[in-house]
Amino acid sequence: MSLTWRKPLCDLSCALARFARALPAGRGQVPPDSPLKESIMLLSRRCAITHLGVAPLVLGAVSARAGDAGPFAGLVRQALSRRWEGISEIPTDAVSSGKWVSKLAVEFKLDQAFDFTGYWRESFNLDERRYSALFAMSGSCWNEGEDVGISIPATRLLVADTPPAVITWDSSSVRLSFASDANRPGHFILEGTARGGNGGVWKVTLIDVD
Repeated sequence: MSLTWRKPLCDLSCALARFARALPAGRGQVPPDSPLKESIMLLSRRCAITHLGVAPLVLGAVSARAGDAGPFAGLVRQALSRRWEGISEIPTDAVSSGKWVSKLAVEFKLDQAFDFTGYWRESFNLDERRYSALFAMSGSCWNEGEDVGISIPATRLLVADTPPAVITWDSSSVRLSFASDANRPGHFILEGTARGGNGGVWKVTLIDVD
């Protein structure tokens, strides 16, 4: 989505609560005898994002590879089999908070080559009305240095509500990195940026929800 502001919007009703909500006991835990356990033990808390408790995945030094998740292939395949929800944040002076926040819901269908297709839904509330858009997407997993993540060259708009005149829906390219969720053992975070066709850049944060 891109913003082409024509007037200030001071009453932004789409502020979202954090998605790191409590799950039923035991849900999302990896069994002690799971072959994924060894991969999880390789996760290192290289840095932390305080409000989310994020610990990025740390891999051994390897060359860049697209369509590959490297030594974390099993872990990434498990993660992308889940549904993902989160937010996008676009810096703007048009709102008092300094950023426009939209809600995201994402589903992946991963193939054997670690390429994927799926759907990317974005929505926001404004003036007591909800607006949403559905995008198709395709991309690949990548393993580069100490990071593993996903890359989407371009989303493609399928259907959308007509937004207010100050806003346009825009396809975007997306690059996100995996991290372990320190607040929810056995769960993950995808975080990075999206770039719109108009040159806009916004932050994207997703968590797996089932």
